[in-house]
This record gives sequence, C-alpha cells and structure tokens, in this order.
Amino acid sequence: MNCEDKKLKFNDVEVDSLNNIKEISQYNYNYYTYKNHILLGISDDDNETEWFLIHNTTRFDLIGYSYTSESPEKIIVSESRHT
Repeated sequence: MNCEDKKLKFNDVEVDSLNNIKEISQYNYNYYTYKNHILLGISDDDNETEWFLIHNTTRFDLIGYSYTSESPEKIIVSESRHT
C-alpha cells in the first residue's frame, strides 16, 4: 500500500474517535492512535489542526487538516488547505 492509499484511510475520520496519548501530548502538539497508526495533530490557537502520519522517529507525512469550527471535527485529506 503506497502513501496516498494510507492517507485516504484517514479521510473523514472524526477526531473524537482517535485515542489521545496523554503521556506524550502537550499544548497544541497532540499524539493519537487510530487503527494501529500513530498520528500527530499540530494545532494553532485559532481553528486549524494539521495531521501527520508517523512512520518512525525520523519520518512522518502530512495527511491533512481539520477545523474546530466543523461539527463533528473530521480529518480532511488534502495536500493543500485550499483544495
């Protein structure tokens, strides 16, 4: 399975369905597990979170975005915020 196929697995995943790893998360940098994957959500103080799929300690890929103004908040898989 290539990286693009993996990214599509996360499209429309509700953020509330992710399991927060509180032991390593901190303000605006939150780690989550979802179906045997580790995700990193980096938030700004406004509305947006960037989502990264962590492969190992040196490799992670941007998979998409979510917006706290959306209800329910879902991951949108996109290479650009504006597509």
